[in-house]
Amino acid sequence: MTRLTGLSLLVALFATACGGAQGEDSSSTSSHTEPLWLGSGVTIWPKSGAGPSDIRVCFNGTDFSSAMRTTIRQQVEDNWERAAYIDFYDWNTCPSPAPGAGTIIVKIDTTLAPAFLGISDLGEVTTRANSIAFASGSPSTHTIVHEFGHALGFVHEHNDDGTCTQRTSGGTSEELEGDEPLSVMSQSACNSASTLSNWDVLGVRKVYGIKPGGTIAGLGGLALNISGADTALGAPIIGWPARGGSNDLWGRDALLLEANLGGTLRCLNVVGGVVGSGSTPLASWDCGFSSTNEQFHFTGVQWRAMGKMCIAASSAGVGANLSIANCSTSSLQKWDFFENTDAIRLNGTNLCVEVQGGSTALGTPLLLASCGGANQSFTYSAAHIGFSDRCFNVGGGTTTVGNTLALWDGCTTNPPQQNEQFTISGQVTSLGQCVNMAGGVPYDGVPISMYPCQGGGATNEIWERYW
Repeated sequence: MTRLTGLSLLVALFATACGGAQGEDSSSTSSHTEPLWLGSGVTIWPKSGAGPSDIRVCFNGTDFSSAMRTTIRQQVEDNWERAAYIDFYDWNTCPSPAPGAGTIIVKIDTTLAPAFLGISDLGEVTTRANSIAFASGSPSTHTIVHEFGHALGFVHEHNDDGTCTQRTSGGTSEELEGDEPLSVMSQSACNSASTLSNWDVLGVRKVYGIKPGGTIAGLGGLALNISGADTALGAPIIGWPARGGSNDLWGRDALLLEANLGGTLRCLNVVGGVVGSGSTPLASWDCGFSSTNEQFHFTGVQWRAMGKMCIAASSAGVGANLSIANCSTSSLQKWDFFENTDAIRLNGTNLCVEVQGGSTALGTPLLLASCGGANQSFTYSAAHIGFSDRCFNVGGGTTTVGNTLALWDGCTTNPPQQNEQFTISGQVTSLGQCVNMAGGVPYDGVPISMYPCQGGGATNEIWERYW
């Protein structure tokens, strides 16, 4: 679980982040390259081998209250880290002497006000530590997420600091839709978004990567992890930053979630096989194919695409088509995955996704049909859902509500085309209860347990499954 911080040899661009009176920091088609606008010549934070981009963060001196430090950390980790293959770590007071390259130093600079709410270096600076400065000790959530977006290398979505028109130059972008009204990388005068837009999610994944297949990640981007990669029976399950290790990649065998620790198979297990009114620990154990306390369900979950949009059926009837929609509580957006089958079922029905006629022609639609048909078994790999040599594709490659799903090619593209990336998000259940992050506050090593499911799904029991 140790982290290694790499250094790029490229020279980073230093840029004041935003400016002016607005007051922020006063940035069926194939995939587009950068939905966010990446700064020209920017240096991207490097990956640690096959792991994520490790980015150390520390706070200057006594700047910020303890509560605000926690808020800054949680906002950054539950947005940028949760969306992509990044690990922001440390989050303590900076040592003396101050650290150098490979670290972001967060501080207060009251001289920035009133023209600026915050200011940041753009991308990684390789000759010294990066700096993010806020004009006060209580920055808004928009400003926090926005400034860390600059530190990742992204510039404003709008043309300049005085207008809120969509950027069309001054960086690298190939998005097909203007995202200025929704992007967290628009200035606060343009919108007050405090969470990533669909294009923000797509963009940061394009630059920093999507989490590895087998990851099951929740609050703060923390993944279900066998503590210490311990092969001993009963090793606890904790939340830890996704790193693509054998102890945080979960394969699937029927309803089992299994990890292969150097040839030793261990399965997610509800300790004792009985749940109560409080929390029940989760641990790793021998895989027992008939053990109900090792059977985990992804039923009634959201099927995600195009950032954080949901797949919806047009109706609960045979022949209904599938398209993308803004996520809601609609029953037409609830799906069952991996219930002893490779099919995808509309929750509460006997309707499954089917490739019309079993054709592999480009553009073949995906429809609902009675479960049990011959063209309802799919493969799940590298974010794709595959059928023969084709894979599921969101037509048009944009976030336009109503874009339909069909078969397309490009299934071996690495990274996957953005309109061919799919995940599922929701509650993970066993023995009638939900996998839960203890206390609802993410921190490295937080215990993971079973707990009575909360109506509508509490944030600490929502997990995103990658394949």
